Amino acid sequence: MNSNIKQMAWLMLMITLIQILLGTQVREDIERIASNHSGLNRAQWLNEANIFFYVHRSLSWLILFLSVWMWRKAQTHGYSIVSNTLKWLLFTFVFQMMTGILMNYTGLPEYAQALHLLVGSISFGIAAYYVIQTNSIWLPKQHKV
Repeated sequence: MNSNIKQMAWLMLMITLIQILLGTQVREDIERIASNHSGLNRAQWLNEANIFFYVHRSLSWLILFLSVWMWRKAQTHGYSIVSNTLKWLLFTFVFQMMTGILMNYTGLPEYAQALHLLVGSISFGIAAYYVIQTNSIWLPKQHKV
């Protein structure tokens, strides 16, 4: 397998882990805001958030672009198994971004928070599986008929 793809797989996993840690910081910040400003509407909590929220939000775009690049690279090199894994990774990242946007513009509904956390965990699992796939010795290329 192309060494760039292997390196990018590890980079994706590390950035995903950083994203999860930043998300945890955002969650802690929201809890602090909720307890300190009990009269504040849920929709206004993000106005009080610190830099972690903005970095978390911006880093999601980097993750999306990186995963699209890796998916295209896997397709170009004919690695269909890896390409399928990346499709799922892309789906979970897009879904996560949509729930993040939903939370941002609809006042942090609790169901969106739960979905965001669940899909984030699934994304990390898929990213870890992708690293395993790209670092395995045997990866069959897609057979063209």
